Amino acid sequence: MSIRSKEGCHNKEVAILFDDRDLILHKLNDAIFYLHNKALKGRVTDAKNEKVRIAWFKALAYSCSIYNQIKRDVELDQLREEVETLKNHIEMLDNLPKDKGAKNGG
Repeated sequence: MSIRSKEGCHNKEVAILFDDRDLILHKLNDAIFYLHNKALKGRVTDAKNEKVRIAWFKALAYSCSIYNQIKRDVELDQLREEVETLKNHIEMLDNLPKDKGAKNGG
């Protein structure tokens, strides 16, 4: 996904590329901040408002859980890429021509 920005670079249009997960994490971060403030600073004057506060905390906990799942998925993707790179390097090393001198002892 990409967006267009006219800021910077002498007001020339510049494509800014980002992963959809980055956008989701950003939105979740905003939501977590909002929910945290609502849950802690909301006015509680009766039992009904207390139920609303509990709902804010539940939404906060759920948002944090989703945020952590996405972060974990990002880490797993990075590990997959590293493993694939290592596998490719090992295959490349295995396919190198063998040194004849080392095989014959001299």
